[in-house]
Amino acid sequence: MCLPCDCDPSGSLDEGICESRSDGGGLAGAQSGQCHCKRHVTGRRCDQCLPGYWNFTEDNPDGCQQCSCHPMGTYENQGCNVYSGECVCKRYVTGRDCDACLPEHWGLSEARDGCKPCDCDPGGSYDNNCDLYSGQCKCRPHVTGRTCSQPEQGYFAGLLDYRIYEAEYGEVSGNGQPLIREPPRDRDQSWTGPGFVRAVEESSIVFTLDAITQSMDYDIVIRYEPQLAGQWEDVRVVLERPDGVNPDGPCANLLLRQEYGGPEETRVSLPSGARHVVVHPAACLEAGKQYKVRLDFKAYDLRQDTPSASVLVDSITVVPRADSIPFLKGTPTNEYRQQEFNHYRCAEYFYSVVKANIPEICKKHLYSIGFYVLGSGFECTCDPTGSYSGICDSLGK
Repeated sequence: MCLPCDCDPSGSLDEGICESRSDGGGLAGAQSGQCHCKRHVTGRRCDQCLPGYWNFTEDNPDGCQQCSCHPMGTYENQGCNVYSGECVCKRYVTGRDCDACLPEHWGLSEARDGCKPCDCDPGGSYDNNCDLYSGQCKCRPHVTGRTCSQPEQGYFAGLLDYRIYEAEYGEVSGNGQPLIREPPRDRDQSWTGPGFVRAVEESSIVFTLDAITQSMDYDIVIRYEPQLAGQWEDVRVVLERPDGVNPDGPCANLLLRQEYGGPEETRVSLPSGARHVVVHPAACLEAGKQYKVRLDFKAYDLRQDTPSASVLVDSITVVPRADSIPFLKGTPTNEYRQQEFNHYRCAEYFYSVVKANIPEICKKHLYSIGFYVLGSGFECTCDPTGSYSGICDSLGK
């Protein structure tokens, strides 16, 4: 008994005839019932496109049209969807023809994933987009490298305590007195600037905070040298803002605090066993604005008068808080960075003037944070009389 050929008219030739037997009497290697297919068509009934072809139509003399998939971007050369012509792309490739890298990727190639992540440094670059061919990220001023992770030659990345405000350059009132000290020759200097201010009860020091380049939360750190064995119990820290807070900026949460509207005052103590103290809560400072921070030295001992009490105030510095940096929060990757930064207490190395050996795991974050917070790399400005060249350590040490 014979069966009908049932060839698909859209994909078959010769008016729908098929092979009557499998003995090679017709098309070479054909099996019985095999229809005579158009050039780019396959299947016994000639009802499917060949691999790498799509758009099966009767009007096409070849039956199907060739996929236009990019060979480097297509997954295992699987061709395209037989109905839409859309290609099956590798992991980091996109486009109907798999001929373009996904955003934040570059370098279309025969590699397994097709393209490579830009991996731009989150602080040294403006964003995570890079050149499609070279992979070069868009670096901040005086920052270099494909990923913008290093300062240019002759420049350095500012450390977390780069912004230092010296007490001896501040406005001193009461009986406070500047004290100049010669630097030691046999050890590292334990203070910054030319010296200190000797503060006594009822004296004040006003610091002018300027050159803030990134609006965010900062820890205000007071650096000092105790002069007595006890703790200075009552120092008032008063922050004066120049004007209102930007309601759309990072400091907008200040507007929700009932006490906001005048100077912000905090009380701290200066322990005799320490050389610095961190003011809590952190202060949100806005870029481009000038602030006044006043230290009012009240009672050394709240239980009795101590007119001879004094403390040497070196400086204050503003250290950016990790939880206020965009690339240390918001995504699992960013949260992991912040956990690592906090676990190794990376910020605490910059509360003190004398820094112990900073762990390498902290250093890898310092470049990113320094570039982001300060906005650029900084020129070494090495003294040509005392240095061999104008090149300095990449972290400015």
